[in-house]
Amino acid sequence: MMRIRAVLAALLLATFAVGRVEAQTAIQGTVEVLDYHDSGELYHPGGPEAVKVHTKTYSYLGAASLRVIFGQWSLGPNDYIEVHGVQDDNHHRLTPTEMTKWQGSSAYFNGDSVEISLWLAPGSVGSFEIYSYLVGLGGSISNLPAGVDSQCGTTDDRVASTDQRSGRFMTASGSAGCTIWLASANSVALSAGHCFDGGSLTVAEFNVPPSLSSGAVQHSPDINDQFPVDPSTVSFTNGGVGNDWGVCKLFTNAAGQTAPARNGGFFTVTTLVPVTNDTIRVTGYGTDTGVENQTLQTHSGPLQFTNFSSATSRQLNYQVDTTGGNSGSPVIYEANGDAIGIHTHAGCTSTGGGNSGTHLSHSAFQAAFTALVAPAAPTAGFTASATTVLVGQSVTFTDASSGVPTSWAWDFDNNGSTDATTISAAWVYTTPGVYSVKLTVTNAYGSDTLLQNNLITVNAVMPATVPYSQNFNSGLPAGGEWIFYSADATGRQYVGQSGTVSPVSGGDALILDSSGSGVYATNEATLLIDLTGGGILEYWFKETLDEDDPEDGCFLSDGVTEILLQAHLGSIPNWTKYSIDLAAAASNAGLPLTSSMRIIFRQRDNFGVPTDGHLIDDVGVFIPAATPGQASRPGLAAFDINGALNINHADVSSGAGGPFFTSVSAGGNFGLGFDGGANQAIAVLYGALNLSSASYPNGVGQFDIGGPGVDVNGIPVNIGVFVDAITWAQNGFIGLPIDAMFFTGASGQLDVTFTFPSFGLTGVLATFQSAITAPAAPFVYLSNAVVVSVN
Repeated sequence: MMRIRAVLAALLLATFAVGRVEAQTAIQGTVEVLDYHDSGELYHPGGPEAVKVHTKTYSYLGAASLRVIFGQWSLGPNDYIEVHGVQDDNHHRLTPTEMTKWQGSSAYFNGDSVEISLWLAPGSVGSFEIYSYLVGLGGSISNLPAGVDSQCGTTDDRVASTDQRSGRFMTASGSAGCTIWLASANSVALSAGHCFDGGSLTVAEFNVPPSLSSGAVQHSPDINDQFPVDPSTVSFTNGGVGNDWGVCKLFTNAAGQTAPARNGGFFTVTTLVPVTNDTIRVTGYGTDTGVENQTLQTHSGPLQFTNFSSATSRQLNYQVDTTGGNSGSPVIYEANGDAIGIHTHAGCTSTGGGNSGTHLSHSAFQAAFTALVAPAAPTAGFTASATTVLVGQSVTFTDASSGVPTSWAWDFDNNGSTDATTISAAWVYTTPGVYSVKLTVTNAYGSDTLLQNNLITVNAVMPATVPYSQNFNSGLPAGGEWIFYSADATGRQYVGQSGTVSPVSGGDALILDSSGSGVYATNEATLLIDLTGGGILEYWFKETLDEDDPEDGCFLSDGVTEILLQAHLGSIPNWTKYSIDLAAAASNAGLPLTSSMRIIFRQRDNFGVPTDGHLIDDVGVFIPAATPGQASRPGLAAFDINGALNINHADVSSGAGGPFFTSVSAGGNFGLGFDGGANQAIAVLYGALNLSSASYPNGVGQFDIGGPGVDVNGIPVNIGVFVDAITWAQNGFIGLPIDAMFFTGASGQLDVTFTFPSFGLTGVLATFQSAITAPAAPFVYLSNAVVVSVN
């Protein structure tokens, strides 16, 4: 005979605070009612079958549920105690084996009344003592308070789920305080460490029905949906955010079934590390009102950051709605449905914040989990951040293996050499081609290798030509002129928004930041461009609370020497335009401009937007001139005439505006737009003219063809040729190839179309200038010049 004393080790699992966040157990909804009962030592009265020798009925008026806690008991190998739930008419047969599994307690029964009977086999002697009952409150007695809400916004966006791999974790007090979930075929289950702390008599429930209207939890009427925790397998750490995890095995149910076999399998446990804005899902038994209280609900939202400060501090932070009772829920990577963490702490409010969990790469968790999982080698798997990249662009490879590997060997070009041994790694391909990638993962039970043939295609970069512009509204440029790179795994270069959009093109901007909370990364976005003819660089910039670093700025390089063009230091919270003469900057530094220059936007910091990060938009390189130009009228290179009106028909002061830039195909047409007063006489002078180089009305100006340019054989030339070979057209009248005089008419505006001759040359070949005439003087004002590039 066995005589075992079952002791309730802890009755209350308190909600506690860690910093600004709280562990998300549910508020106490069950009390222990002491009600001692002793059956006395009883004998089988005789006969061939087992007989019921004693019955005890217990009722607690208005209880939502009951669980029996036994004291001492004595049973033979074929004896049992049967607990009958009156409301649902279900039965839990507690044989000696079941009593051991259930630590001398019964399953949970709905309603306020149970019957406890002792059945003895022929010739047997047995007894039991009842120590107490766990009474579920909130039946017909009262409503229950809700748990600790942590909704990321003003509404609770959780919806019902049917994923029965997540169970409700009935803690030592019977408070339904947490969530527990299945993580292996041999019934390994995971929850938060603080859910195991100080607990015994813990049970995982699946397929739970709706709660009562009072919010009181109800239990499955089928006892086989309740699985006790094997206390000998429990391992946990209750160390706060990022260091809170628990692992155990579940016993089989009363019918001998495993929890995974009965409930549709288990979550695949991976150590995949998500990046900011990846979709995260939490599925668990959080508190709610009425019938939805502590039933299975789910919600998804973006990852905010990770904070992996050590092997035993592995925080995930995400904007996903949770409430009290969600502690222990699986943190699911939505892209593939695998579990990557354990939800533990609340942190969201109606105005922001984030909830937190422990990532499954936690070293102590891995050791405990591996020890419980059936000995087996891991199965290799991995993902790549991109499969088509440019030379010099970084690709991040992330482990997605199952079976909890403990070491990794990456071969990013399948040349037989190990290139990295970390769980994930970034790699830069320096030569165009198609590459196969291989990963070998190992644990104490063996290893596995996965080779993905021809996975990565690396294309050559294609330097841009001037003029060039990019507004990032169609995503990261894919034309081969940009290289995006970070040597750090958490570094990110992507398009998006944060706060106000840029004032020019709006929409998305280029963002440089770090996906790791507190983890530094240096990012580079490099524009390769032909600057043999010089150029004016223009771009818009702002930051989101980014701390200063000497690497923050815009740089120019020929591939060997690098110079600073513009530092991005100090507070720059609003969109700011920068304009830089690249030829002047290079000349001052003694850096020759070539056909393969690099304009580099660089940023270093340790958080993502909006905590840190740089935003860059509307990057352009234009034809060089002495001072920055203004935007042209659509399809026209417009003049701003000093003393008259600018292109927006607003007054301008002397010296404002221009120079302007345009390009034209040899033999093609292009237009000039003139703005002046009504019926204003305007002389168009071909060439970079001033008052000493032209006179009116008898003098003749010049059209200057001047270098640099290239001839038909591609040979650079500098030509100074006097040519009057351009014809103009106005109102259907073809003008003579001489300097021309126009009248703006009543509107004060005039558009003129020119036919540009073919000289077999390309590059910057001509300038145009206009002058306002007046009776008292040949020229009142000269406009700024229009520089013409021939392509």
